[in-house]
Amino acid sequence: MDKNILYETAKILIEKIENAKDKEEIWLTYHDLSMYLKRYAGISIEPLFTKNYIGELSTICYRMGLPLISCIVINKEDLIPGSGFFKLYGELTGRKLKKEELDRIWLDESEKCLRCKDWDKLLLAVNPNHQVKLKTHKIKPLNIKK
Repeated sequence: MDKNILYETAKILIEKIENAKDKEEIWLTYHDLSMYLKRYAGISIEPLFTKNYIGELSTICYRMGLPLISCIVINKEDLIPGSGFFKLYGELTGRKLKKEELDRIWLDESEKCLRCKDWDKLLLAVNPNHQVKLKTHKIKPLNIKK
């Protein structure tokens, strides 16, 4: 697996999540992901082949206690994740999933992604040279009297 593609994929998915105001804004299609990789990282990859990278990222997420980030990548036709997401979810959690609970699992995991603030952990796991963004706080100037 190409580590650069894995890292760039993670950056795109995380940026999508961090810029969203609600969970409906975090989803993107496999085609969108492929386009973003080309546009922002100069990486040409067929949409179908991105699934290996997003699956690997979700496996890493699970090991680190993060939400499965692959839930945000959806099929263009039915606007839900591919069967690979649900298969991986079942394998990682050790659960046999029922058809009627798939939407709830996907929406719950999407909500967890939206609320997660620890994505730098994933980026550091994928690329130890990742530069962590500093959280800046607005500090009011001191009012000092002479």
